[in-house]
Amino acid sequence: MTDNDNDNILDSEKFTETPLAPFFGADYRPEPATMFRRTDGQHGIYPGRLHVFYGESSSLKTWTALVAVTQVLHRGGTVVWIDMEDTPQTVANRLRLLGVEPQEVARCHYLRPEGKFGAEDATNVVSTYAPNLVVIDSMSEVLALLGADGYVSQQVADVHRTIRGFTDNGAAAVLIIDHVTKAHTNATRGPIGSERKLSGIDGTAYAFTLIDPFGVGKEGSARIKLDKDRVGTVQGICADDATFGFVTLLSCNNRVAYRVALPKEHNNDLRVERRDNILRAVQAAGKEGIRKKALYEKVGGARYLFNEAVDYLVEHERLLGGPPDPYVYNDQIIVVDFTMAMENFTDDMVDDPEW
Repeated sequence: MTDNDNDNILDSEKFTETPLAPFFGADYRPEPATMFRRTDGQHGIYPGRLHVFYGESSSLKTWTALVAVTQVLHRGGTVVWIDMEDTPQTVANRLRLLGVEPQEVARCHYLRPEGKFGAEDATNVVSTYAPNLVVIDSMSEVLALLGADGYVSQQVADVHRTIRGFTDNGAAAVLIIDHVTKAHTNATRGPIGSERKLSGIDGTAYAFTLIDPFGVGKEGSARIKLDKDRVGTVQGICADDATFGFVTLLSCNNRVAYRVALPKEHNNDLRVERRDNILRAVQAAGKEGIRKKALYEKVGGARYLFNEAVDYLVEHERLLGGPPDPYVYNDQIIVVDFTMAMENFTDDMVDDPEW
């Protein structure tokens, strides 16, 4: 059979041939991740691919997706937010809190599907807005809208093919927000429903585990674990346990500061948390103060780490006094330090040469 015979038999509407030669050279490198920036300048989301953030309710998935959006907008990019779970007011307010400016939010296009849509409709959205990032909140609502059962592999695959229409220009990354049940364990890996939900992801999949709840006037954090990396370049920047990083959100003065930190940086954050626990215990003791032994009984933990934290706080005048006198909380100093921390907390808002 000749090559011409093959050309005559192949139905180009059913099969598309792509030459392998351009990818065969020793100098070929997979495309790098260019979005969802960590504090060290590394990224976790690839252009032109599907990604997912999944975890239990209130595990900071949506807030972290908005952090990724904020980073894109700060760098002059465009975002499409497809929302079927919340309101435009909520999204706009959270972006404002994260530091997005009015001229930047104009490049974030909020869409709410009014009925079933297909891959062609998704491609039309990309043609209209030319986004760098498309966020879908959430997968369960998309499945319901398209009449698909999340537990049926073929139907999930069909939905993924529809969603992949958003990546047709090769520049837009798609980030899906999905959920797990309260009973989710490592033995039941992945989002609710068919295993196909995870296997259909051709970018990265991240599992979120809440560490501290986040709210108005509070600091919250979550662990972000890489569950899948189809391309393979992100897994090389993760910790041995596959942790990509820790997202921390700090609410203060009608603003939300954020960090997506490396695991080793988060360990430094734990030192800060230990110091804060000591300060709260001293503050609760009131003007009379509290002696070191009683303070340790309230805070606990390794004795040498406790002593290290106390010495640090005394040296920086956030605690006044010392043995045998009671420790007293210095309100003025902590307020100044907290304000400085708030100003320096969000260190992602810098020009990115890789963008």
